[in-house]
Amino acid sequence: MDEGHNIDAPDPSDRSDSGNNRASASASGRRASQAGWHPPLYTGRRTGTPTCAAGHMCTLPNPLPVTMTRLSAPALAAATLALSLAAIAPGIAQAQNGAPTRVRATVIATHDSRIDVTDQAGNRATVAVAPDATISEVAPIEPGAIRPGSYIGTAAVKQPDGTLRALEIHVFPESMRGTGDGHRPYDLGADSTMTNGTVEQAGAVTGMQGRTLSVRYQGGEQRIVVPPEVPIVTFAPGRREALKAGAHVILFVRADAQGALTAQRVLVGKDGLTPPM
Repeated sequence: MDEGHNIDAPDPSDRSDSGNNRASASASGRRASQAGWHPPLYTGRRTGTPTCAAGHMCTLPNPLPVTMTRLSAPALAAATLALSLAAIAPGIAQAQNGAPTRVRATVIATHDSRIDVTDQAGNRATVAVAPDATISEVAPIEPGAIRPGSYIGTAAVKQPDGTLRALEIHVFPESMRGTGDGHRPYDLGADSTMTNGTVEQAGAVTGMQGRTLSVRYQGGEQRIVVPPEVPIVTFAPGRREALKAGAHVILFVRADAQGALTAQRVLVGKDGLTPPM
């Protein structure tokens, strides 16, 4: 799923680093403040490998720092935040310019309208959840929900025979039909793609091979193989109360000129589910 309405979750979709000393943090902070930086619903915007200021090491792209806003020295806080963002949000410059960056994370604490999150690499940050943010719950759904006429999104990788192997499938509710329609690069690994479209054909499950779907979108069509173990989910309206410690989320965030992060859209897994897109 993607934003624009990519949930392709989903821009979809959907993924910052730290410095070594105070001098490098200050220099990086000045550069970050000149940059500008956003989920899926699913747009399929890539985050990829973290992009950092010249001369600084980067590790992993995605989540954000938790105590930065509490530091007494504003300049140091901004510099430290910028460095953490390098690891959590590789697309920070793009997000400041308008396009949200997809951040996959786990909530570790909540503070009124803010949440502290961490990614799988342990990078931490604080994100404000906008008052008008859209919060969607991601919940499992039976494979039988995928049938001809269903509108779905699927992250996938290309196989040698030209077909796509699904990594996940999200079935859109009828009210979200048309979300992120199309086929585009995605950020779930090398050569991953996101396809949002209407199921034209849904083959029967064939043992270990799973089933094959024909998905049509404006301007094209893809054949997608769905292995039996692939997670299949759907979306429902969510509540802020679901953004609690332990919840797995996909945030669609922007940064202001000072580096403060705000999420305008949040996907949160139901009952501990990790959104697969």
